[in-house]
Amino acid sequence: MNNIIRDKKNNARLYPIYKMFSWDLIFYYSISFVFLVQTKNLSVAQIMFTDALYPIFKIILQIPGLTIIDKMGKKKSLIIGNMALAVFLIVIMISNNIMHVIIANFICAFAFSLKNVAEPNLLYDSVTQRKGKGMYSKIEEVGARNYYYLDGITSMFTGFLFVVNGYLPILVSLIFVTISIGLTTSFKEIYKIEKDKNKTIKTRILDYKEEIVTSFKFI
Repeated sequence: MNNIIRDKKNNARLYPIYKMFSWDLIFYYSISFVFLVQTKNLSVAQIMFTDALYPIFKIILQIPGLTIIDKMGKKKSLIIGNMALAVFLIVIMISNNIMHVIIANFICAFAFSLKNVAEPNLLYDSVTQRKGKGMYSKIEEVGARNYYYLDGITSMFTGFLFVVNGYLPILVSLIFVTISIGLTTSFKEIYKIEKDKNKTIKTRILDYKEEIVTSFKFI
């Protein structure tokens, strides 16, 4: 019991710092469009097409992402997600045609399919049940505040870096992702993975078939 309490406190203290660096891609989005147009010579139509594929990829990867989280746990899933985000940035930097950018967006969608589910769940596991809701919201707010401060400060330098070299902002973004990976390794898995209750992708699709149909009707 004492070990669980210690692990929860560790996660709760670390999470706002982690979220500051990893909530989204710092430096990248401010220059992504200009980078693809000027540096990679993609047309506006090509960029809009690749951007339109991103939400489709996220829909496709949502259930596989949940299955990975169930099988590997939240901490390992976050490590995989952040590493995939690093691979996304590397692929963007070495890309030279639209197919490479589509592959990069697929990798990015996979990364956030894991992160968007595993991050809040890891935090919720790390706060007390009696006051879980209040502590969860407070820690999330602190993490979001830290991110916005950091994003606001770095945004002032993004344009200058891009003028010097179009790849510099992405390299700095990759550094922040690398920091996120390092912070993720310090998290503790609160609850053991119950392997006998894990579901395959096929089973999960069948279980959620009705919810998926309802969601698409709503959309």
